[in-house]
Amino acid sequence: MSFLLPITTMILIGLGAFCIFTTMENDRRIRKKIKTRDISLLPDTQSNVSYTGRTDQ
Repeated sequence: MSFLLPITTMILIGLGAFCIFTTMENDRRIRKKIKTRDISLLPDTQSNVSYTGRTDQ
């Protein structure tokens, strides 16, 4: 029973490290894909969405 906390801690640290490295690899792949396609994330067209919530504009 005295080993339960250290073992659980090591498992959670290992799982967290795995998740961080997986996220970094996915981000690298997405950035590479966006760079090769030369596609902007936001469109250059005029949007009718009001981010202030005002409807009188």
